Amino acid sequence: MLKYAVIGHPVGHSRSPGMQNAAFSRCGIDAEYLKFEVAPEELPEFLRFAKKHLAGFNLTVPHKQIVLPHIDEIDPEAARIGSVNTVKVLPGGKLAGCSTDGVGFEEAVRYRLGMELSGRSCLLLGCGGAARAVAFRAIGSGAARLVIANRSVGRAEALAAELGGKTGVCALDNRDRLAAALRDADLLIQATSLGLHADDAPPIDPELLGINPRLAVIDLVYLPTKLLRKAAALHLNACDGKEMLLRQGAASFRFWTGVEPPVEAMRSGMEHDRADAPPSEWRRQA
Repeated sequence: MLKYAVIGHPVGHSRSPGMQNAAFSRCGIDAEYLKFEVAPEELPEFLRFAKKHLAGFNLTVPHKQIVLPHIDEIDPEAARIGSVNTVKVLPGGKLAGCSTDGVGFEEAVRYRLGMELSGRSCLLLGCGGAARAVAFRAIGSGAARLVIANRSVGRAEALAAELGGKTGVCALDNRDRLAAALRDADLLIQATSLGLHADDAPPIDPELLGINPRLAVIDLVYLPTKLLRKAAALHLNACDGKEMLLRQGAASFRFWTGVEPPVEAMRSGMEHDRADAPPSEWRRQA
């Protein structure tokens, strides 16, 4: 039996196992997908394990960027983004990496929010691995404007410089600049990890969403965050990150197997996944 996994820190909330196991079952592939808690300092040890025991794996926070030096063959888009979320273990133990976050994001916006990125003005919260994939996809798909808001303005400026002239930056704690960006935005993209824990404060004051009644909102966290609850109260066009998870997971499945993913079977598996199931112990899988 082939084994696949998702790794992260934290990873207990992940619904990827239900989604990918449903795909393997529907396609008649003898494989199992698990979730493993891997702290950043454990990544080199995990990669040695993966080369021996896994056929592929997904990465979530905080591994998408720190894994890059360990990848032997990297997809050009992932190299440009500087972020990998999907890895295939090749014969001989080499690792091939790509990013499916960008296509997952664009398809989520299309299918859940009824929007195309082309011609849209976007406000992006965060500069991590998923945020970078989203930023490159938005600009590459013809967004008219992208403002990047981050705690570290320097990191936002560095990303904006990579993206080119259609971008701006502001600090997450600069309320006036955020308010101005929200007034002009068609789409707010929450791409920080804030919201993974119930007691997380939102990255911006949710009351600011009331500035723009035509604003659409996507929160890449797939839990009912405080930001999404406020968007719902304001009757804004909004969605959580489950559709992006589904669409990027389908692209990962295709990358690993070469088989067209059964998207609706994967959706059902994701929705019925026991997200509270504890991670497996990867050292015991050896």
